[in-house]
Amino acid sequence: MKHLDQTESVARDIERFIRDRFEISHNESGFTRKVNLWEEGYVDSLGVVEVIAFLENRFRVKLPEDVVFSPEFTSIDDMARFVVSLGAA
Repeated sequence: MKHLDQTESVARDIERFIRDRFEISHNESGFTRKVNLWEEGYVDSLGVVEVIAFLENRFRVKLPEDVVFSPEFTSIDDMARFVVSLGAA
């Protein structure tokens, strides 16, 4: 259960950062924690760098360089699971 709680907490932090940084309204109906952030245009190529920096700084993890090409790293939920799997602090 702790793992699920931690993943939820991480997802909440990631969502807050992405909404704030990329100015995504809470009324945006297409935006969910499951949406592909890159394909749907919520985060552009420069934004990817910002998201990775946020994740590494906030959760004190080191992401592999090829993580942005991973199909398991496209949504907020995916990122949260990935970060927790790395032993996020």
